This record gives sequence, C-alpha cells and structure tokens, in this order.
Amino acid sequence: QGETNRFLQPLEPFQLNDRPLMPADTFDTARLGYVYDELPPDPPQLMTEEPIFVAFENIQVLALKQKSYKLHVFLTSEGGWSYPSSHDWSSIAGYAGAGAIFGGRAEECENCRKR
Repeated sequence: QGETNRFLQPLEPFQLNDRPLMPADTFDTARLGYVYDELPPDPPQLMTEEPIFVAFENIQVLALKQKSYKLHVFLTSEGGWSYPSSHDWSSIAGYAGAGAIFGGRAEECENCRKR
C-alpha cells in the first residue's frame, strides 16, 4: 500500500531529448550539461564515540487509539535519572536523541483505517 513510487514517475513538465525527464536521468549531471571544475573533498569522519542505538520493541500501535507520541532518550548512570527542568533537551548532558510513534489518523488515512 502507500503512495505511488515517485522515482518511477516523470518529472513533469521537464523533457530530455523529446521524452519526459525521469529521476534516473538526473544522476549524471554531465549529461544534463552541468560540469563542475572541482568538488570539495569529502569531510573526514569525526565520530569520536561509538554510536548508541535504542530500540522500542513490541509497541502495540493499535492500543494507542490513533494517538502519536514523541520519545526522548536520555543516557544516565543507574539511579541517576531525574526529570529535566528544561524542555531544551538537546542541551542537557545525557540526551541521546528522539524518536516518534505514529499511532495513525484513521479518519484521514486510508492505510490507517485498513490495518
């Protein structure tokens, strides 16, 4: 289900050699007449710590009754948690990132009504 694969749709109203321009036609810029003298070098990888992955498993989406939620992740030592006084969480030590759970909008979304 879902929407139409836009990668397979023409980029209307643009044409290339008397045919519709397709997304795949845009990967080779030289074919489109754009040639760069020099591209900047790829920046070095500056990862200084191992990445942290958080998985929210076994979430029963139907039990959310069409409500969506933001999830914020904080890393702390055992027993070191206290609710932050600020909602500018990105500036708080230990803030690891955010995620979301989409509970659906059944009245507006055909996929949501069918699941």
